[in-house]
Amino acid sequence: MAVIPHDFMRPCVWEDGSGYISLSEFKLIIDDDVKDSKKDLKVKWEQPKAMSTGDKLVRAAGLGDAREVRLLLHEELDLQHEDGWNKTALVAASYLCHLEIMALLIERKAAVDYETSVGYTALNQAATVGNGEGLRILVDAKASLDLQSSTGYTALIKAAAHGMAGAVKLLLESNAQADLVTFKHYTALNQAAWCNQTASMSELIKTKAEVNLETSDGNNALVKAAANGSLDAIRVLVNYSADVDYECKNGYTPLIRAAGDGQADAISELVSCYAKVNRESSVGFFTPLMKASANGHAECCKRLITRAARVNYENSQHKTALIWAALNNRITAMKTLIEYGAAVDYVTGLKRTALIEASWQGHKEAMDVLLDNGATKSVDEIEGAADVQDNAGVTTSSTPGSPKSTRKSPGLLSPRARKQ
Repeated sequence: MAVIPHDFMRPCVWEDGSGYISLSEFKLIIDDDVKDSKKDLKVKWEQPKAMSTGDKLVRAAGLGDAREVRLLLHEELDLQHEDGWNKTALVAASYLCHLEIMALLIERKAAVDYETSVGYTALNQAATVGNGEGLRILVDAKASLDLQSSTGYTALIKAAAHGMAGAVKLLLESNAQADLVTFKHYTALNQAAWCNQTASMSELIKTKAEVNLETSDGNNALVKAAANGSLDAIRVLVNYSADVDYECKNGYTPLIRAAGDGQADAISELVSCYAKVNRESSVGFFTPLMKASANGHAECCKRLITRAARVNYENSQHKTALIWAALNNRITAMKTLIEYGAAVDYVTGLKRTALIEASWQGHKEAMDVLLDNGATKSVDEIEGAADVQDNAGVTTSSTPGSPKSTRKSPGLLSPRARKQ
């Protein structure tokens, strides 16, 4: 049997764990999905607990009960008191858009910049829900526009991430910093791009937010949008001249980040915007195809290869996409790469093959895939076969970007053959 607490807005789970309820006084509000289930749910009320004056104030502020707030303000109380949900009266009123109560509390000198123990401030909570009139009240009360909470947010970043374009515009017009980078490496534009909030992004960029601004953790707005597959955000940023091939200090370009995070549609979008599909990063020496292969994203591999990614490209560390997949035992990616023309017997400049690399890592399943597709165990044997082909004038070819219909040759490539 579930015990229903009497105090304000305390969540409670049904005895079968099926849902939550909210309550005020003795009123029980059951979510529609629970109501429709027609379950025979048994509940009982917990005995009411005595509430402190501070809790009563927060409760009244959250309910929008201005009369109760006025009565309580005649008593001696701490206006910065936090209830069990880490809200103060001003934070609760700001979040729930009770403007009269906000004005009453500020008039009684409630601290407009007070931050609760979980990082709430009145300004960032008002910004989160797009409480424009509440924001104006707080701005007029000299709330600090660029105050960073302990969770790394400013009011502008909160508004941008939640798509509150009107609040973004108001804060910018009130001189909030558009390009402020918090200690959590957040910027308003980066967070809006991550959350695909294009209206917020447009407001920020029109106010001269830097579209290619890189934070110290190696991200910019386009990289963040690519990582989360935020297609609309990618289009907006490119339309505002974001550098589609910008390389952050950690080596990520938007396309490499999309490939590494498995965002196949973002790959298609970026390539359609002329992102360089075979670019090798200066840190890590990955190409987008190598990153997708190493992380096991087979669909991303397919998208890249069918858009002219070089499947047998050897990077500065003497690795290919297939070797990266084999090193990490990415079986599905390996099969896709082989299907689309990866040479199982490609010998790198360090005299290594995918089979050798897989064996050193003890990846038996990867080894089986390679052997089943004709991999040769010995590098000397591979190079000997390549010499025979060279002397006989035999060449092997496959159409880039299309699956092989038959596999007549394991794709023997030695350093000598590659130079010709």
